Amino acid sequence: MDVEEVESFESKKRLLDDSTDATDIVQKRSNLKRTKEREITTVIVRNLPSKYNFYKVKKYFSQCGKVCYVEMQDDPDTQNKLARVEFETHDEALSALTRTYKRIGPNEITVDLLQDSTVWITNFPPFYDSKNLRDLFNQVGGTTLSVRLPSLKYDSNRRFAYIDMASPEQASNAIRKLHGYNVDGFELVVKKSDPFQVSKRTDAATLERREVFIRNLDFSTDPSQKLQELFSKYGTIEKIVVPAQRDSEKEDGHKILNKGIAFVHFSRPDSAKRALELNNYEIEGRPISVSLADRKAFLERQEVKNLLLHGNQDHVVSIFPISDKTTKVQIETLITERAHIESEAIRSIYLVADHEGALIVLKDVPTAAKVSLAVNGILYDKKNSAVQGSKTSRDIQLVKIQKKSPLNSRRQLVKRI
Repeated sequence: MDVEEVESFESKKRLLDDSTDATDIVQKRSNLKRTKEREITTVIVRNLPSKYNFYKVKKYFSQCGKVCYVEMQDDPDTQNKLARVEFETHDEALSALTRTYKRIGPNEITVDLLQDSTVWITNFPPFYDSKNLRDLFNQVGGTTLSVRLPSLKYDSNRRFAYIDMASPEQASNAIRKLHGYNVDGFELVVKKSDPFQVSKRTDAATLERREVFIRNLDFSTDPSQKLQELFSKYGTIEKIVVPAQRDSEKEDGHKILNKGIAFVHFSRPDSAKRALELNNYEIEGRPISVSLADRKAFLERQEVKNLLLHGNQDHVVSIFPISDKTTKVQIETLITERAHIESEAIRSIYLVADHEGALIVLKDVPTAAKVSLAVNGILYDKKNSAVQGSKTSRDIQLVKIQKKSPLNSRRQLVKRI
């Protein structure tokens, strides 16, 4: 795995400052539950007439239950079509199986649960999108029914995908041919997806509200032992993480050993809650801040807030709307290709995915103006709206952040993020 996927801990954390973050935790758990359920609520329909579309498939199977999603592909072995139909519950998917061997026009269809046909892939090149992944899997044989990328709302560095193939055999073949395969210097990791056997999430402590975030530690010491002694009286500690700072020193010559922050993972949520009483406790003469931690990119959000509230912003542009699955690399590629500038001209890219936007910091004002002229109003991220059966596209608007845009009303936005 490349270093991009092991980003610094602080870039993946944010305090639970308000009640909306509690809602985020619930939503994350709901998304995880939905991911597991998808494996048992999806069917594959074969031998559909070639002229059948999204509307007809949705209408036909809506008698079996609530259809959440429909995706259709041409069957390379016949002149007919395949459909991936996702229901809300397992019982509804089982009900759809009763439609197997029914006739639609001249065709006799078959309906099967889409089991053991989902592949998990990671460590593909950062610029890869769903089309690149679909092409990659199609090249090794079989039919790629669906490519699902994760939302970057809570972590802008996530890079993995779930791929639904048309059969377990095709999934196994893809794993055999692609696992360990090198693409542009990236060694692919490709495995069979089994959500009921997944390892414990790396952010489990955060999601379960049993992790605390500590700030204002002494930069020039290693506080691990002191934190262990101080926090262990509140319960069993699974681990303590103190992000290190390398090759840096203060003006007075003292080396900076850490970034002034730490994360303490308890085994129980009530231990973390009790540990909050250490807020403002002094360590080495410094009052520390202790709060429950959330996995939102805390430090990156702080940088966004500072960018919106302070300093000259003539070299900063905001871009909207963009999908919460659009990566920084994809945004950089879009800007460099459209504006004909070098990557070095882009100082920073900050995703504000929950507001469908991003902030781009350019090297100077002329470059920002050039980017605005080149990118404003283009069509980007064209998508098929599978259930509705209609095609939609996003009109990219790129403006200076002083102008009115969804990423403006700066004070109001800062409060929300």
